[in-house]
Amino acid sequence: MNFSWLKLSPPQFVDDPESTSRAYLLHLASLVLFLGSLLLIVINSLYGNFAERSINIALAGVAGLQVVVQFMIRQGRIRAASILLLFICWVGMTWIASQVEGVGDVAIVCYFLILLGAGFLLGWKAVTLFTAWTILAVWLLAIYEWKGLMHPAPGNPIRVALDLTIIFGIGSLEIYFIISALRRSIHDAREQLRERQRVEDALRDEQERLSIALQAANMETWNWNIETGTVSWSEGIEAMFGMVPGQFDGKYESYLSLIHPDDVSELQQALSRSLSNIEVNYVVVHRLVWPGGEVRWLEGRGKVYRNAAGRPVRMAGTVVDVTDRQMGEMERERLLQELGAKNRELEQFTYTVSHDLKAPLITIKGFMGFLEQDALSGNQDRVRKDVQRISDAVDRMHRLLTELLELSRIGRMVNAPTPISFESLAKEALELVHGRLEMRGVKVMVAEGLPVIYGDRQRLLEVLQNLLDNAAKFMGNQAIPLIEVGLKTYQGNMPVFFVRDNGVGIAPEHHERVFGLFNKLDPSAEGTGVGLALVKRIVEFHGGKIWVESEPGKESTFFFTLPLAE
Repeated sequence: MNFSWLKLSPPQFVDDPESTSRAYLLHLASLVLFLGSLLLIVINSLYGNFAERSINIALAGVAGLQVVVQFMIRQGRIRAASILLLFICWVGMTWIASQVEGVGDVAIVCYFLILLGAGFLLGWKAVTLFTAWTILAVWLLAIYEWKGLMHPAPGNPIRVALDLTIIFGIGSLEIYFIISALRRSIHDAREQLRERQRVEDALRDEQERLSIALQAANMETWNWNIETGTVSWSEGIEAMFGMVPGQFDGKYESYLSLIHPDDVSELQQALSRSLSNIEVNYVVVHRLVWPGGEVRWLEGRGKVYRNAAGRPVRMAGTVVDVTDRQMGEMERERLLQELGAKNRELEQFTYTVSHDLKAPLITIKGFMGFLEQDALSGNQDRVRKDVQRISDAVDRMHRLLTELLELSRIGRMVNAPTPISFESLAKEALELVHGRLEMRGVKVMVAEGLPVIYGDRQRLLEVLQNLLDNAAKFMGNQAIPLIEVGLKTYQGNMPVFFVRDNGVGIAPEHHERVFGLFNKLDPSAEGTGVGLALVKRIVEFHGGKIWVESEPGKESTFFFTLPLAE
């Protein structure tokens, strides 16, 4: 047999909480009546007599009808089950009164419970109906007692019936007011519940939209309770901080420990300005170091909320990863600086080209006139000198044009990059400048075990050739001229090579100038001033950089970085 109906679990009415409460009350009342009937049957069987057998039969009938009531509750027929239960109770109370003390029986008081239940379960109309039935039953009992058809109770039954009629009439009105107030309370509670559900649904929708927007913007939120010192963060903050879920404890001190040491002071100053109301909004861009060492750029924005006294109590805001934007701005700044340098170089280039190309042309034009005069006069010695001067001017112009063409090709026309032994590259460059080194008696020392680099072999050969030739050119009167080629250290994954000489040296104020186009510190020196500019462009095209360390009268060392072969 299935006794699941004994459990306090009536059907739920999701959209009607009032019906759910009625079902619970009806189920509980039916269950109490069922168990009470069984208990009375047991007591009557143990302590009663056979003459009271009819009472047990009536109680058994009441208990059996509760099974029908429970079945109707399970079917969701709450109103019909309520009517049946109330009718059973009303009939039971009336029968008990008729069997015991009639209209004066204490059981009649239970009519008030029936009326109250009718008002809650079925409404005011049911209360009126059951009140009328109850008054009718009271008068019938009183008349039966008055005529001697029942065992009379002490007192006047008509007077008792009249008193009970007044009491039930007033009681029904009281029940009406109680039920009306209860229904209003339930209605208000239901409206409040619906409004709360509507607000919660709207808030949940807003939170979902906000979450989608934050994810699309790669943005997270934070809320700092200044009074308690606690900080709450949005769910994705750990991913933004380069952490796994559960690794970040959310404390402000833990957040500060992740910030780049050079940016902590600026962040705290911005926070102090906002809290002291010097600045309305809190805005700061800082670096954050991930646990793995990667550096990211974050932008924090916030607003301070104050109490009525103007004291800050809460601060809320957002934090967004702006690494790409920051890198873009840094690259933009670098390109602007590079463009400015190129523009200055272009201005110098235009001026120098116009000047240096004009000088050979003037020389050629001038000596052409002299050549004509000397040829007419028959002075062969002067003719040969004029021709030599013209030839030197043409050679100078040719050399200048060749170097300018070579310079213009850097970054555009290159050979395929390959792994290159730097040691073999240095030895090849020495062969190309052997004549100048031999003429000046320069000793060259190339370190062994130099790393293998990656790049355009022809261009990198030009770098070493120019550096070696430049070092030999400015040896001065050094008694024991010496050039060293080697490796100093590493910057990241790029080796730092050097070419060192013990020549005349370079003053610190000229360390940058020597790499400029056509910048010749000694105007009388041979060359066009393009060599070091060419070296600088080739090195930078390979992703490296070049600089010089030197003082006048002392050695000069040119350092430069190049990429390693993978």
